[in-house]
Amino acid sequence: MDPARNARTLLAAPIAAERGAWRSRAALGRDLLGIAAIAALTSFGLWLGGRKDLTNTAIAYLFVIALVSMRLGYLPAILAAIASALCFDYFFLPPYGSFNIDNGRDLVTEFAMCGVAIFVSTLNERLRKQARAARLGERRTESLYALVKALADVRTLDELSMAGLRQIEAVAPVTAHLLLHNGGEHFQSAYSSTGRVGLEAEDLEAATWAADHLEPVGQGTRNLPDAAACFIPLVVARGCIGVLAIRSRPGVLNEAPGPSSLLRSMALQLAMAIERSMLAEAKRHAEVEAETERIRNAVLSSISHDLRSPLHVITSASSTLVEQRDRLPAVARAEMSRLIHEEAKRLSELLKSLLDVTRLQAGKLDVNRDWESLEEVVASVLRRLEQRTGLVEWRLRAHVAKDLPVLEIDAVLIQQVLMNLIDNALAYAGGDLPIQINICRHDEDAVLVSVSDHGKGIPNDELTRIFDKFHRSRGSSGSGLGLGLTLARGIVEAHGGKIWATPTPGGGLTVEFTLPTTSAAPTTTEEGLSEDARAWSR
Repeated sequence: MDPARNARTLLAAPIAAERGAWRSRAALGRDLLGIAAIAALTSFGLWLGGRKDLTNTAIAYLFVIALVSMRLGYLPAILAAIASALCFDYFFLPPYGSFNIDNGRDLVTEFAMCGVAIFVSTLNERLRKQARAARLGERRTESLYALVKALADVRTLDELSMAGLRQIEAVAPVTAHLLLHNGGEHFQSAYSSTGRVGLEAEDLEAATWAADHLEPVGQGTRNLPDAAACFIPLVVARGCIGVLAIRSRPGVLNEAPGPSSLLRSMALQLAMAIERSMLAEAKRHAEVEAETERIRNAVLSSISHDLRSPLHVITSASSTLVEQRDRLPAVARAEMSRLIHEEAKRLSELLKSLLDVTRLQAGKLDVNRDWESLEEVVASVLRRLEQRTGLVEWRLRAHVAKDLPVLEIDAVLIQQVLMNLIDNALAYAGGDLPIQINICRHDEDAVLVSVSDHGKGIPNDELTRIFDKFHRSRGSSGSGLGLGLTLARGIVEAHGGKIWATPTPGGGLTVEFTLPTTSAAPTTTEEGLSEDARAWSR
């Protein structure tokens, strides 16, 4: 035991003795007050009725004894009962002034009165104990409810530990600390009601003993009573997950804190809450690992399926060029070169989509905003599609409302969104009806962009799932990794907009997204547009 603790014990000893003496004086005062009440009743009885009305006098004695029992306690009531029996015999039963009783009936009355007095006092004491137990039970229930409520309002293990310790300190004059294993054999972290604290060497031995033997140890127990605190193990289904250490609060003169039933119950509730938090954390880790494994399998499956085709074409065409170079006519060599170029470009776009989604999930997608005109963005997209397919004029129709404001956007990323939506529409459009691109005011704060096709559409239950990673609609025969709409959603949300899909009237799919506007944005004019933008906006 350290010198500081010895000094505190030596200083507290005389004060505790003085408090014990004060309690003795208070008890003696209650005893004397009970006897004084009987003496006052005796004097009043002699003055009021004398020795003629013994029945009412005996009832008055019983009433005063019951009152003393209710107000002063069991022992003062017993002393008052004995004093009343002696006073009744001495002053009211013949021969007067003597404790002798000549009449047997008076002797029965004397014993009956004394017995009833003791019986009433015993009943009152029992009721007092039951009331005290009820109050303690109510206090215990309220404390446990407050603890459970406080633990239910937090999420992390650190917050849970601190909240539990604050509730324990609120119901008892103690300071509480929590030592946790965190899945290891040794204590790895410690908490107070205000946060994490360091592990104290003097606590480790006793805490380890409590955790190993699953018994309270330290002050107020039979195990290592000279320990620096009382250590209560936190035992759950998986075993001991930690130890609760409680100490007397500095400046409060009370007995050494022992493992009371309330503290044991609160420690059990805290242990179960910590176990639930650990199980929830383990479940979250398992779900993350399962999702990571699912995505990894989906990526591998998609890559093996969608990248194999362009790689096969590139390999076949390049091997033909290498093996048959001199024997191939110029037209065949040009065709092989074109196939290699197109499939390599397709492969590059697939890999770029993977990298873009990875950056988007990591929050590293750079959005370089500038004031841009959506007409110019659409014209640039359509020009690229025309160069790539040559079918834009009859397969696409664009309508741009007049007097649209310029938007603070990343033009390259919005072009990528439109390219993804149009490519998706071209893949599933079907029939001879053109794909329609409409841009108009959504409300005062946003511009609405929609891309509609007239294909077979998708089931209603897939309208929200089409934006998930690697999702491919049932019956889909198009190529790709299923990342185009995922990337489109990420880019639109990075701009502060929203994107959704609805069925096209008459069949097909319409994908719409909004882009926010600002009050300071200037509006576009016909003179400010390029030739391509003016052409497509008509």
